[in-house]
Amino acid sequence: MSRSNGGPGASGAHGLEHLGVEECWRLLGEATLGRLALTDASGRPDVFPINIVAHDGAIYARSAEGTKLGAIAESPEAALEVDGEDGEFRWSVVARGQAARLETDVDAATDAEIEASGVLHLASANPSGKPYVIRLSPTTVSGRRIRVDASPITGPVSHAKRAQPPRPIPHRPPPQV
Repeated sequence: MSRSNGGPGASGAHGLEHLGVEECWRLLGEATLGRLALTDASGRPDVFPINIVAHDGAIYARSAEGTKLGAIAESPEAALEVDGEDGEFRWSVVARGQAARLETDVDAATDAEIEASGVLHLASANPSGKPYVIRLSPTTVSGRRIRVDASPITGPVSHAKRAQPPRPIPHRPPPQV
């Protein structure tokens, strides 16, 4: 785990720690609820709370037919966020990558993957059946942790120049009405 050591207003000045990949996967392994961010066919973002299980470098969830599966079929790029508290810290982990719907009873390897992941044993607060399995295969995993008792940031917003310009966020143009 590395600590940022920036000046005032930078993350290190306020107790923010950037988590290493191993720590991110440990926290993902303990999480049971996450938020899956997808883009629908019209290019609009949507977020879905889902029960998850992390296994062997992937994150699995179950789903009923509907918006999530349609969005994944149209645009498989996805992000999953989990967060929580750990003693005196609050933390957040984001996994980004490709989401896919896994079909059962298609081939033995996929059935074995689904069984080994433990996703079939996930409990859900939703009473409807969830016969489909979603796998997120992350290409990046990042996280951060902040001390709960860290002093709140107060004062005017800083307009100091950034070291680098922000990277543009990839997007689709808005739908034509």
